[in-house]
Amino acid sequence: MFGIDYTKKESGPATRGERTGYVLFCLLISFFFLLEIVDDYEPKKLGAVAFLLAWMPLTFLHEFGHAVLARLVGWEVKEFVVGFGRIVKEFHFRGTKVEFRMVPISGYMLPGYTRESWGRLKSALVYFGGPGIELLVFFAIYSIIGFDTFLNSSDDLFEILMQGIALSALTSAVINLIPMSAITDEGETPNDGLGILLSLFGRRG
Repeated sequence: MFGIDYTKKESGPATRGERTGYVLFCLLISFFFLLEIVDDYEPKKLGAVAFLLAWMPLTFLHEFGHAVLARLVGWEVKEFVVGFGRIVKEFHFRGTKVEFRMVPISGYMLPGYTRESWGRLKSALVYFGGPGIELLVFFAIYSIIGFDTFLNSSDDLFEILMQGIALSALTSAVINLIPMSAITDEGETPNDGLGILLSLFGRRG
């Protein structure tokens, strides 16, 4: 997603206690999740682990896709944020403010776009950059393991992990391409799917 900061109310730096609490919470959730896997263990249960663990790096990759497309069409990238909640780490990279926040399951990229020729098409391409790179991950895995393997149950650890990652990438891409908007302090913010449609067919401001 790219646009405005929809988490500004809770975007201050995390305190040491908050970071510690967050780590302990994650460890507790991981412990119970591990217990569920170990209980009546079957290899296919690891697919769910791969699906969930892939979601966090895919969130980074999603926003990275937006940023790469923005750079390719000649726009600057003002902010690159992964996660929501308190800021865990922030720095500047080549003029871009980069933030990693406590819950890394969403994010946004704020471009510095201008009114220009082909602006609508450029905007649509930048919106598509996030889900587009996730679709690339899905099809790359599909080409490695084959579509039949992707759909079938397997006991092979490599295939199970690849299935989980591919499904996570496909799920995220599809969710982001379904046109909808989020309510923020600044009003309604379109997601990637709605942003593509508005960029191409919306009324000019």
